Amino acid sequence: MLVNSAGSPILASFLVPCDFLHENHFPGASTCILIGGKRRATDNRFARFRAVLWCIDDARAVAGSLPANTQALAIVGPEGEFLTKLEQFLLRDPRRLPSLYVASDVTSRHAAAYARIIAAVHGLLESHHRARITRQKDGFAW
Repeated sequence: MLVNSAGSPILASFLVPCDFLHENHFPGASTCILIGGKRRATDNRFARFRAVLWCIDDARAVAGSLPANTQALAIVGPEGEFLTKLEQFLLRDPRRLPSLYVASDVTSRHAAAYARIIAAVHGLLESHHRARITRQKDGFAW
């Protein structure tokens, strides 16, 4: 245990391995995209979201054990199908972008497929963000 000069324990969170390579929280987000992460969608931090899109390499393996707010989407398969489902998910909350989590295990198994999916998600989020900014600037009434 690490202690400071007064003898009090130091909280060494930097020594704990990180679960996520990337976390992007959008204020007021009611939806979330989780990329990778074996058994991560059952984590309590995702229970607060109305909907979670979990992008994993084998969606069939977890199909029966998902929380009610979670939809699993396989990253291997036709890219057009993935993009269509991702686009539909983004439309669930037209006012706010989803929070985004990228698990640390995406660099090991199916790394090329995860890299392609991360690029696709990034592009769509950027496109939706620009469209939403434009709507706000043009005075689109919600």
